[in-house]
Amino acid sequence: MSGEFEINDRLTRMEERLQKLEHAAEENRTQIETSTAHMFTPSESEYPQPSAHAELPQSVPAQEKDDTDLSADPSLQKLTMDTATAQNRYNEVLQAFTAKEAELKDLDQKLRTIDEELTRKKTDLNALEDKLRVYEERLASGETELTSLQEKFRVANDDLNRSKVTLESQNEELRTTNENLARRRTDMSALQHQIERERDQSRKNQQNALEEYKILRTKIDKEQEGFASFQLKIKETNSMRERIWPPWMLNPEFENWKVDLEKSIITPDSPPSVGLLFAAIHSHSAAIRDTDPKTLIDSLRDIGRRLYAWLRDRGLSEEECADASEEWGKAINQHCAGAAKVDVPRPGNAAEVSWMTFQPRGGSAPDVVSVRNWCVRDAQSRPAHRAEVIV
Repeated sequence: MSGEFEINDRLTRMEERLQKLEHAAEENRTQIETSTAHMFTPSESEYPQPSAHAELPQSVPAQEKDDTDLSADPSLQKLTMDTATAQNRYNEVLQAFTAKEAELKDLDQKLRTIDEELTRKKTDLNALEDKLRVYEERLASGETELTSLQEKFRVANDDLNRSKVTLESQNEELRTTNENLARRRTDMSALQHQIERERDQSRKNQQNALEEYKILRTKIDKEQEGFASFQLKIKETNSMRERIWPPWMLNPEFENWKVDLEKSIITPDSPPSVGLLFAAIHSHSAAIRDTDPKTLIDSLRDIGRRLYAWLRDRGLSEEECADASEEWGKAINQHCAGAAKVDVPRPGNAAEVSWMTFQPRGGSAPDVVSVRNWCVRDAQSRPAHRAEVIV
C-alpha cells in the first residue's frame, strides 16, 4: 500500500504545481492585455492633439515632406520608438506565453500519463490483493487439513499403542490359557485312564468326573471364542495399516520399509524424522485421491525431503541414500505415471540448473556432493519442485 500513498503524494504535488502555472499564465495574459492596451491607446498628454487655430505648415514636395516629418517632429519620432518597443515587448510576452502554453500542454500530457499509470497501478494492486487473499485462504485451508491429519495420526497412533498393549496382554492370557489347556488335557487323560481303571467304582464318582469334564469343556469353548475375537481384531488392525499406506507401498518389496517405519514410530528414542516421514506418507495417501494435481506434487516433494532426512538419521552414506531414494522413486513413478514423476540426483554426477537448486561448498567443478531432496515433475514433465543438492 506504500506504493499507492507515494503515487497519491506525487499526484498532489503535480496538481499544486499545475495550479501555480495556471495562475502565472493568467497573470501573463493580464499583463499582455494591459501592455497591448497601453501601447495602442496613447494618452493625450503623451501625444497632444493639434489646436484648431494652429497654423498649418506650407506644402512641400512629397519626398521633402516625409523627410521633414520624421526628422523635425519629435512626437512622431517618440511614437515610432514607443511603437517598436511595444511591438518587441508584445512579441517577447507572446513568446513567453506560447512557451508557457506549451509547458502547460506538456504538463497536461504528463498528468494524463500519471493518471493512466496510477489507474494501471491500482488495477495491478487490486489483482495482487485478490491473489494474496486466495493464497491466504488456500494456506488456511491447508493448515486446517494438516491439523486434521495430525490429529487423525495421533488418534491412529494411540489406537496402535492401545492395540499393542491389548495384544501383549491377550498373548499372555493366551499363553496362560494354553498352559492351562495342556495341564487340563493331561488331567483329563489321567482322568479318563482313571475312569477306565475304576469303571467298576461307584456311579456317583463317575458322574462327578463327567460333570467336571463338561465344565472344563465349556471353559475351553469360551477361551476359543475369545481367541477368534482376538484374531478378528488383528485382521482389523492389518486392514487399517493398508488404508494408511499408499498403494505403491503395499508391494511385497516395500514390506521391510514398512516394518522399519512401524518399529521406529513406536520407539521412544526415535528421531523426529521418523514421525515427519510417516505424516508425509499419510498426507500423500490422501493427496492421491485429491482432484488438485498440485496437492499430489507437493506431497511428493514433502516425502522426498523427509525420506532423505530419515535415511541420514539411520546412518546411510550418500550412495546408499541415492539407492534407497531411487527404489522409492521407481515405485512412485510407476503408480503416478501421467500425473507426476520424481527424478533422483546421484552424487558425483554433474549438477544441472534446469532441475536442481545448488548450495555451493566451493570447488571448480559443479558436481553433486550431497542431496537434500529429489525433483518433482508435473504431468507435462516440467520441474514443479527442483531437486535440492550441495555441489
